[in-house]
Amino acid sequence: TYGDYALGGLYQSIAGGGGDVSTQSDSSGLFVLGGSGGQGGKGGAVKLGANLTAATEGGAAPGVQAQSIGGGGGNGGNANGVVAVGGQAGSGGDGGTVTFGPDGDGAANPSLNVTTLGDYSYGMLLQSIGGGGGNGGDVFDFSVIIPAVGVGGDGGSGGDGGTAQVNLPNQGAANGTYSVATAGDNAHGLFVQSIGGGGGVGGDVSGTDIGVLSVQIAGGADSDPSDDADGAQGGGYGRNATISIQNDDAGGETSITTTGAHSIGVLSQSIGGGGGAGGSSFAVG
Repeated sequence: TYGDYALGGLYQSIAGGGGDVSTQSDSSGLFVLGGSGGQGGKGGAVKLGANLTAATEGGAAPGVQAQSIGGGGGNGGNANGVVAVGGQAGSGGDGGTVTFGPDGDGAANPSLNVTTLGDYSYGMLLQSIGGGGGNGGDVFDFSVIIPAVGVGGDGGSGGDGGTAQVNLPNQGAANGTYSVATAGDNAHGLFVQSIGGGGGVGGDVSGTDIGVLSVQIAGGADSDPSDDADGAQGGGYGRNATISIQNDDAGGETSITTTGAHSIGVLSQSIGGGGGAGGSSFAVG
């Protein structure tokens, strides 16, 4: 390919986002609970194997880009009432496994030949990305005599990034030939990432209450810590991001070359998602 942003090959699995509770159906009444947002879907596996060849000349044009992306969580519904609780947000979906190598499509002797010339044009970019958590529902509570209670909906937790792996074996029967060359600035050769999704924002609470003992509690920034064995909350995990290059005397050859400024030959990253922000609380009475 010759133009900017013109990728040599793009392989993606992108899950759908969880549904939002419509703002046109905000709940109102004496005792009110907002509807929950939907959970984001999980990204599927993306597996690449033998005989990949690509060449690009433009900027921001990776030779090969493979991604599995989890869907974002849906937003919880708003609630208005004397006792009102905002809807729970949906959690983001996990990213799926993204791999290149013999385990990709079962080929015994995979090959890779990628050349890029432009800036920010990576040779090969593999990413597994968790979806972001949804936002909790907002609450407005109101009362004249009896105490009012308002609780904002919790934000959704971020999905986990999945395993992202490049495997370039040159051992025994799994004998391959691999060449990756980039010429532009900020153009890494092999770039592999597993990235957790960020946590959602807790719902805000506001109230107009003429009385005593009214309570407003803003929504928290996470939905369900029980999903993780160690009680981790908020942003999703980054999982395994690995690049394996093996050589022996079987006759295979591996070459990873970068010539531009700030261009790393082999780069793998596992990045956890940031925690969400808590909601705000305000009352007049």
